Order: sequence, then structure tokens, then C-alpha cells
Amino acid sequence: MNPTVKRPAGSRLRAWAELVRVFLTPTVLADSHAGLFVAAAIVGGTPSAAATVGVAALSTLVYWSGMVANDIFDLPRDVIRAPHRPIPSARISLGAAAAFLFLLLVGAIALGALLGIPALATALLLVVLAYDAGGKDIPFLGNILMGLCRGGNFLLGAATLAGTRTAVTEARTLAGAAILTLFVACITAVSRLEDAPFNIRMLRFRALPILAVPLVLALLRVTSPFLWIDAALLALLLILAARSASGTRGATHGAAVFVRQALGGIFLLDSGIVLALGPEGSQWVRPVATLYVLFVIAVFWRRAWVRRGGEGS
Repeated sequence: MNPTVKRPAGSRLRAWAELVRVFLTPTVLADSHAGLFVAAAIVGGTPSAAATVGVAALSTLVYWSGMVANDIFDLPRDVIRAPHRPIPSARISLGAAAAFLFLLLVGAIALGALLGIPALATALLLVVLAYDAGGKDIPFLGNILMGLCRGGNFLLGAATLAGTRTAVTEARTLAGAAILTLFVACITAVSRLEDAPFNIRMLRFRALPILAVPLVLALLRVTSPFLWIDAALLALLLILAARSASGTRGATHGAAVFVRQALGGIFLLDSGIVLALGPEGSQWVRPVATLYVLFVIAVFWRRAWVRRGGEGS
């Protein structure tokens, strides 16, 4: 009888990190952080450290729940198309992944209750699970569901400070959530192209609406030069992403190239939302600086992750 092969602890830890797509976690922290500070402009005051840490933890639990659920529901497909992933490669058993998902869901609901937003946290988890359980395969609806996952995360931050009723009825928080939802829904629409032979015209057609987002942001507060700079940077990032996708000549699908680069625009988008809808005067400096720091961390983390053999998306 062959002895059981024991994998190093570091290898097991990496498998769990791959399962939750740990290097993408800063993007969800950015969304809820932006919501927190848009709400601050509405109710006045500055978010406490407890609220900031609490909503960051809640966003992480919800996001990780979505990633684990995604791989559980996609197991039959991944066995054929992505056998290297943690569950189909047997680095993590299906039972262990299901148990971890249960703990994440319970933790998210409990933390949502502690922050005073149990209904909103539960509703967002249901949207996430609906997407993973098959909603993502429904044309158009899947794109909207993915966008709502991000927009809902923004509302988590806003509700933590302003309360659920204000977060889901106030024009500024709804506008921020809607812009984020639209941005991510459009990027998701582009990602659908990865299942077909690369077509640059179709990619440009689906990516074109995304370029309107920076302009919409800038027009929300036309007197802010910092907002115009941020919007210009976001537009430049999207244009460079489309250019990189157009010049793809390798194993990586052009749509995947665009999506991976465009997702980096989340940080600039969230910064733009804070500048457009958040505090005026100098109160925007702290949240925007935090978002730019997260951006830098995410860029270097992603590069290190890919360099060590992790998936880029």
C-alpha cells in the first residue's frame, strides 16, 4: 500500500488562497470603503475605525463566500475546463469547501447583524448565490447580477454608517451603487466573449459603453479638478486595456486581457465616486488616498501572485 502523500502546510494554505481569489480582495474593500465615505457626506462626521474595519471584514466574507460558492457550483465544468483549480485538483475536498462556505455565510450574516445591517447583508449574499448557482449563465441577467454584487457591496459600506433605509433611498448612495453596477456589468459582458473565438469588433462594441463611465463621473461635480484627473486616469486605463486586448497574439484570449486590466479601474472608479458624491473640501483626501494605496497594493500583489504561478483573474 502506498503511503499517503502529505502536502506542505504552505501548499495547503495556497490552495485556500486560490479558492477565495485572495489577491482580488482589495477590489471589494475599495467598493465598501467608497460607500462608507459617500454616506459620511450625507450624515456628517467621519467613520470610526470600528465601522471601517467592520465593513471591510463583512465585504471580505461576502466576497469569499461568492468565490467558494462559484467553484462548488462550477465543479462539473471545472473538471474539464480548469482541472488545476483547488477543488477539481483535489487539493481541497468538496466537503471541506462546502463547510468553509457555510462558515463564511454564517460569519457574514452574524457580522452584518453586529453592524446593524442584517437584512442588507443577507440580501447581498442571496444575490451572490443566485449568480453562482446559475444566474451567471443567463444572458444579460448574469451581467446585471454580477454588477449588483459590486453595487450591493458599496451599499454595505453606506448602510454601516447611515443605516439601511438611508443607503437604499438616498440619491447619492443609489447613484454610486448604480455607477458601480453598470461598470461591472459591462466588464462582465466583455468577459462572456472568452467562450468564443476572439472578435475585436465585438469586444470594442461591448467595451464602448464603459468609456462613458469616466465622463459621467466627471460631470457629477464639474468644479472638482481632482475628479477630472481621476476620471481621465480611469479613461486612460480602459483605453490601454482595449489596446492591449487588440494586440493579443497568444494563448490568452483578448477579452480576458481586457477584463483583467479593466478590473484595476475599480479603484479609480471608487475614488471618482467619492470625489463626485462624497465629502467636499479636504475631507475627500483620506478616503481617496486610501483607495489609491489599495490600488498600488493590488497591482503589486497581482504581479507577485501571477509570478508564483497563480491565475491572473
